[in-house]
Amino acid sequence: MSVHDQRSAAPAVRSDYSPREVRLVLLGLMAAMFTVLVSSSIVVNALPTIVPSLHGTQTAYTWMVTASLLANAVSTPVWGKLSDLLDKKLLVQTAIVVFVLGTVAGALAQNVGIMIAARAVQGVAAGGVLALLQSILGVMVPVRERGRYAGYTGAVLALSTSVGPLAGGLIVDSPLGWRWTFWLCLPIAVAALVTLQFTLRIAPSQRRGTVDWAGIALLATGVSLLLIWVSFVGRPGSFGWWSFLSALLVAGAAASLTALIVVEKRTASAILPTWLIRRRIVALALVASVPVGFGLFGATTLFSEYLQVGRGEDATAAGFALLPFIFGTLTGSLVTGRLITAYGRWRPYLIAGAAALTAGFAGMNITGAHAPFWQFATATALAGLGIGMQQQNLVLAVQNSVDPADVGVGSGTVAFIRALGGAIALAVFGSLLAAQSSASIAAVLNAHDAGGSAVELDRLGGLPEQVQAVVRSAYADSFALPFFVAACLSLLGLVAVLGMRHSALRSSMGAPTANGLPD
Repeated sequence: MSVHDQRSAAPAVRSDYSPREVRLVLLGLMAAMFTVLVSSSIVVNALPTIVPSLHGTQTAYTWMVTASLLANAVSTPVWGKLSDLLDKKLLVQTAIVVFVLGTVAGALAQNVGIMIAARAVQGVAAGGVLALLQSILGVMVPVRERGRYAGYTGAVLALSTSVGPLAGGLIVDSPLGWRWTFWLCLPIAVAALVTLQFTLRIAPSQRRGTVDWAGIALLATGVSLLLIWVSFVGRPGSFGWWSFLSALLVAGAAASLTALIVVEKRTASAILPTWLIRRRIVALALVASVPVGFGLFGATTLFSEYLQVGRGEDATAAGFALLPFIFGTLTGSLVTGRLITAYGRWRPYLIAGAAALTAGFAGMNITGAHAPFWQFATATALAGLGIGMQQQNLVLAVQNSVDPADVGVGSGTVAFIRALGGAIALAVFGSLLAAQSSASIAAVLNAHDAGGSAVELDRLGGLPEQVQAVVRSAYADSFALPFFVAACLSLLGLVAVLGMRHSALRSSMGAPTANGLPD
């Protein structure tokens, strides 16, 4: 039996869940998704306080961000594949328990090593919850009706990743202290675990297959080396572009990912099936997911840095300034989800969303140190609208083009590329920002006998006010380059969704036809 025949031999899934059953399960899933994503975004404004309190360095700061993104990206396709083979309920509960353990470790951390490890554990849990949410909905709700629920989950996804910085700023500036950015997530996680225990009734998968351990090992190795390289290369205090360590990391990543392609072509239980990527809609959706991933996981980090460092806002004010971004994302998710369910057309909303995201990043390109706030608000609202219109609907398009039994691996692949693309884009754009700002800031500091460089921005408070103003202005203006590159990346995503052919959403749980389109 061929790999494709083994894949297609999976039994049909149940399709008689009542709307009430779906809503109750969705409540638990959205609570889990909210808390794992808030735990990641809430530290955006808290890290400048956490790192010094744990006696960390700039390298530790970078690792606290990278560890979570890396673990999320590597684990997502693994969870997705396991959901096609094992009990989905047990898996999602396992992911929530893993999150609780990582959160407690982070709240109790007394040094940066424990904190970095805790952030990595939280990233593993986030990858599991995101992948399993899509997989569970994929076997409970026909694709034709899934747009409405995708709108709900997309809104929660946007809200959790956007409201986190605001909540983090409020907590850090309050008497509670930064450790409560971890403790406050636990009650929601426990509530989600209990809710799913009593509401989720889904039959364990009867599909036979083996776990692709070789693929998992190669994927983890290749992605880890790649993300470590893009996160640290060229940074002050780290290794250079043409150093031996840089060459070793690139060579290791290339060798691992090349071996992964070879292995995945030969196994029936591939973690990243090559047959999936060969489908036109899937391949184009993966390309379009990269700028969406940056917007979802990385843009708020740069937005907050622009506001706090470039414009001198405190953590709370920076959080409130992100409200246009939040409202844009919520609007895009909820409205398009209902429209897709009502009319069954998804392609026009992907095109409009990609265009809005490109316009938003282009608007940030011209938002310098002295730009009026309405300009920043307009640009971030457009970016949020574009993310909301695309994030879940790209998954929907992929789910509609694969067999119901492959919804887990299909959803997991999109989530993986979105997380990986976001992590790499954030690292690259951070390097561009550092390179663009370092020379001008160092010149300003040296001119006033202050010394230092772009990576020592925590010293700003000790400089004369006039010097602070000049340094902040130079830093804020430096954001033009990374957001220009982000706009170009979003334009590539627009080209990708323009290349998609519309296919009618399935109103049953049946499989697509041989050409990848639904019956």
